[in-house]
Amino acid sequence: MLTRAGDGRFRLGVRILDFYRAYDAATQFTSEFAKVCEEFAPLHEETLVLSVLDGRDVVYVACRNGTQPIAVNYRIGLRLSSNCTATGKAILSTLTDDEVRALFSGVELAAPTPRSIRTVEGLLRELHQTRERGYSVDDEETVQGMCCVGAPILARGDRRAAGAIAFSIVKARVTSNRFTSLARDVVELGRILSERLG
Repeated sequence: MLTRAGDGRFRLGVRILDFYRAYDAATQFTSEFAKVCEEFAPLHEETLVLSVLDGRDVVYVACRNGTQPIAVNYRIGLRLSSNCTATGKAILSTLTDDEVRALFSGVELAAPTPRSIRTVEGLLRELHQTRERGYSVDDEETVQGMCCVGAPILARGDRRAAGAIAFSIVKARVTSNRFTSLARDVVELGRILSERLG
């Protein structure tokens, strides 16, 4: 981070470049998210979020609130456990089973509601279903009365997701047809963002 010059003064070290690259990537990520929201989902009823994985948590880096008077809204910088969120499960689904086991080794899975997945093996079963469907589901696992549907975002040819996008919905408003439609839409938005990020 810092190096000491011959006269004893400090100057910035090369590790600062790592922070710059991370900042630059996050800026591109959120700006592309904003463009995709505007171009492909303007004035959408449901809240759309973008998050990245940090350890075992997802961190919400962008949010476009929906138009519904009663909706799910997010605070930028909010951290939630990846095992019970749609964006978290979308990202985790791009990891191998061994990578997921290693990530959650020796820790108790967060279980904020009675519907939360409580074991790594249960999570792995859910991730297999996520891969087969092409999208992830949070069915009242993070907050009771809320459900979410998410999709991974891949960048620069990496098999591991750079982040994920999800619709968050008040469950009482969702019919099975509406949920299917939102799942199809979020997969398409994830595909568009993946293409734009290389």
